[in-house]
Amino acid sequence: MKVFNVNYDVFTKKDCKSKFALIGDLHGWVHNNQIKKVIENIKKTNPDVILIAGDILAESYQWTQQDRLNDVKKVLSSLTETGADVVTVLGNHDTHVISRELISNYMNLETIPNVHPLFNSSIDLNKNGENIHVSGLVTDSIDGVTAATNAIVRHKGIDERPQRIVKTLEPLLDLNQEQFNILLAHDPRQLRMPKVDEATKAFDVRLAAHIHNGYLPFKKTTKNEKYLDQDWAHYLFFGIPSLKTRNFARGIAYGNGEFYVLCTQTGDYYLVKFNIEKNDNEYKKINEKQAIALIDEYNLTPTIITGGVNRYVGIPFEGSEVTSFNIKKR
Repeated sequence: MKVFNVNYDVFTKKDCKSKFALIGDLHGWVHNNQIKKVIENIKKTNPDVILIAGDILAESYQWTQQDRLNDVKKVLSSLTETGADVVTVLGNHDTHVISRELISNYMNLETIPNVHPLFNSSIDLNKNGENIHVSGLVTDSIDGVTAATNAIVRHKGIDERPQRIVKTLEPLLDLNQEQFNILLAHDPRQLRMPKVDEATKAFDVRLAAHIHNGYLPFKKTTKNEKYLDQDWAHYLFFGIPSLKTRNFARGIAYGNGEFYVLCTQTGDYYLVKFNIEKNDNEYKKINEKQAIALIDEYNLTPTIITGGVNRYVGIPFEGSEVTSFNIKKR
């Protein structure tokens, strides 16, 4: 299978010369030839920081299996051979069932030189004379409550979900704006909930994975009809249809809850709004100059979404994705 290398120029308020690589959704691919190809492709990008946006293993119990842990450690050690720091968070597949042994084994990854496992915590890195601050958000174990990411609209209702995420975020929000601040999470839909979006705007860039080859367009059904008017409904913007390209639902999203500027893997820009009356997305293609003007005028924070190392969870796909990005001051 192929490894797709996707590179973005990300427009932010600050300059940062360091190079970044982002992967996610390994889902247990820590011991086969495909992960070796991914590692080789990451090394070619010569990153200063490698970020892993969750779902490292396929199920949470695997974090207690020594052979799986050894495979994970080998992958992480290989990634640091370039001199890059590796920062990780957990995803919903990693945290289906939380146990002390899982957390202990995960956090013990920090014994590997230059590897930094985050669990609602932060790390300060100095790369190329620049101060880079990375915060890692893990939302599937808030206050000890275990729940898969897809449980957003389950029996307890949804109003409490954004509030709980914001509560978890609170210790991570005391940011030094002299640094370049990164939020590393797993599920981008949670970052688009208006309360969460507002709370995380102080970060210079937000990173996520989870969606693999993208979601189907959102359509109202009897099951989700009552949720359309809820506060977090804007997360549905990540249900953009793929159109003629497979990558419209991934890429970079700059948004403010009212509209989004999307940059696709092919470098195309779209202005997107969700029309509740039509129950569909409205979008039009714009050029880079128009996109930057909107990003600058409304001070929009970018969220970068990588497609996943293991594409065979949910929606089949023909390869793995390595996302690299450079920061450009707008």
